[in-house]
Amino acid sequence: MSPPTPDELTVAARRALAVHRLHGLTVPNLAQFPAGYLWDTAVIVKGLAVHDPERAAQEILRFLQTQWRSGMLPNEIYFERSRRRELFLGREGETPPGITTSGITQPPLLVRAAFEVGRRLPPERRQAFLATVFPALERLCRWAVTTRVGRNGLA
Repeated sequence: MSPPTPDELTVAARRALAVHRLHGLTVPNLAQFPAGYLWDTAVIVKGLAVHDPERAAQEILRFLQTQWRSGMLPNEIYFERSRRRELFLGREGETPPGITTSGITQPPLLVRAAFEVGRRLPPERRQAFLATVFPALERLCRWAVTTRVGRNGLA
């Protein structure tokens, strides 16, 4: 059996991205990981933007809906209420209504991803997208700098 061609790999990759959709996000695996994950989303949207920058932009906007009032962006998000999950993860007062999140984060890779996605959008759409995401990304960065940076760097 010969290895797949680049075109066959592209078709298979697009199929995988289409199948693993949940609540407006592409997730790693619907069966094992039925949630949105911060780092995964940052990487996935950069790949999506190559062939569908609008979908990539929408996924970033969707993830930003989970931002806490403090500016923190959780590393794990669920759009379905689950009492068991809330007991395990906790129900933080800063979490947007109807969303369950972890109480931890990861470095803000989504900032770079948003600018890369914006670069691939048509010029008439780019400005509106960046104007929409910038305030949330700025809040995330301010939160990280004020709460996570110590003498030894980013914690």
